Amino acid sequence: MTSRPLPYIEKALSHSEAIQLVLRSQLVDHDILTYLNTKLRATDLPEESKAAIKRELGSKAQGLFLYARLMLDEILASGKSDFQSICDFLEKLPSGLGDMYNRMLNEHSSRSKTPQDLQLLILQCVTHSSRPLRLLELSNVADFVRKTSHHRVFSPPLGLSMDTKSIIRNGCGPLLEILEDETVSIIHHSFTEYLINPERNVSSPNGHHFPHVDLSETHLAIAKLCVDYLLSDWLPGWDNNDDAEDKLSSARMTHPFLDYALNNWHYHVSIYGKFDQELFQLVDRLMEPNSKALSSCRRLMKLDIGKTDVHVRSKQISPLHICAMKGLAEYALHAVEIGQDLNSLDPESRTPLHRAAETGNHGVVEVLLRSGAANNIDDVAGLTPLHLAASANHGAVVKSLLEAGVDPFTPKTREYPGRWCGNSKSTQGETAVEYGKPRFSSLISFRLILETA
Repeated sequence: MTSRPLPYIEKALSHSEAIQLVLRSQLVDHDILTYLNTKLRATDLPEESKAAIKRELGSKAQGLFLYARLMLDEILASGKSDFQSICDFLEKLPSGLGDMYNRMLNEHSSRSKTPQDLQLLILQCVTHSSRPLRLLELSNVADFVRKTSHHRVFSPPLGLSMDTKSIIRNGCGPLLEILEDETVSIIHHSFTEYLINPERNVSSPNGHHFPHVDLSETHLAIAKLCVDYLLSDWLPGWDNNDDAEDKLSSARMTHPFLDYALNNWHYHVSIYGKFDQELFQLVDRLMEPNSKALSSCRRLMKLDIGKTDVHVRSKQISPLHICAMKGLAEYALHAVEIGQDLNSLDPESRTPLHRAAETGNHGVVEVLLRSGAANNIDDVAGLTPLHLAASANHGAVVKSLLEAGVDPFTPKTREYPGRWCGNSKSTQGETAVEYGKPRFSSLISFRLILETA
């Protein structure tokens, strides 16, 4: 049995007529005892020691199979065999899952000589990354942090002799599992609940408390890690000419965390959603105009668009465009305050407001409008931000644009660029009302347009 949503189990039960499975305590206790009997039968422990283990674990497990399994593993790994030593060990067993997790983390930190800060970073990444991280990616993170003296996760830098894969495997002991696809997973949802519970340190009788994994601070730590990684030693060897993308697979091999950092740094910055001086200084370095970091990341994040049009080749996606597309409202405000151009044009002659309206990032739209961005400018296809927001049914964005004074009957100023079939219906002159009406499933934005009109 498992509490994890494994695909092959879900598939097997998808057409089952069983609606609910009830695990009664007396049945679970019997199964725990069967498990203990089976495991202990394979050992050379004296019978009286086996009996003491079964009695004590059966009592303290309280129907929790995970507790019985992990504590039995701890007993067997301790190497104790005589009756008195076993009894002494059993007396010190933790009283519940929370106490057990706290004790195991402390013990494995001591055994593997893994600093608690590193344990915390590993668990933050495993529990709050946007996708499951592979063992190789996590070991690359540990290696990067160990070698980066200016990184704030560890102070002073680590001086570990063990290879980083072993550190990830041993640092938290059996509380982390390496799955078949090499992704790293928490052993049980109750461990995640223990980590994120802000009250557990108050009630724990143990004096050595493992730090609480705070949601906001965790996303801040991972955001700093990702941006710092993107500013690190992969850049000097990166060739930024036309065949650069052919070298991406090689860069991913030598820098396993690169793919995650590239595609998720903005996710963690957005989730954090507040000003942090150190984080914003890192992002400033990443977003520095004409820098190798910005041009390389822009290309690898697939943000270069419209490059084949001769009249827009000189235009590039600016830091504010990236904020608009990725929903970085707080950093967008910071970018405006340090002088970023509100109305810069990308290769499709779209402003940051166009991109924020198109993607529905309402927070960024509000920042740009309050800062004085042009609210009714057209792009290379004659479309205004309101056209794009209405077409995509972003009701909140439509409302903000209308409240800012945008005319819902502003016409589309030109046709789409490129070859044009003479029999095709012209779109020039179409308004945001016409863009909204046929496309809406919920008609939210269209109703807002009509009410304002």
